[in-house]
Amino acid sequence: MLTIAVVLFAVAALGGGTLAALHFRQKGLPIALTVAHGLFAAAGLVALIVAVIGGSTGNLLISSLALFVIAALGGFWSFLISSAPLTLTHACGCDTWARCRRCVRPPSPQDR
Repeated sequence: MLTIAVVLFAVAALGGGTLAALHFRQKGLPIALTVAHGLFAAAGLVALIVAVIGGSTGNLLISSLALFVIAALGGFWSFLISSAPLTLTHACGCDTWARCRRCVRPPSPQDR
């Protein structure tokens, strides 16, 4: 389940990077890409939650889950509740969460 979560988050990150590049080039944001980015990120979060509930525990895994929940709340706020434009802070914040996730990734079975 963790592999599925990583793949889903990777696809969401590609979509987010594309959205940020389009935004900062003053181009219109395609709603389909915006929705796909959110759906892939949400599916990755659900897969991560299922992995944690299913018994994959560890401080690093739970920390990454907490970071992704915070990032998801920020994305939800930005897309649905607020009509505020994307800011550099938001784009860098998403990048920071992704980097933190890589830093706190759970060890693979080969690492143990």
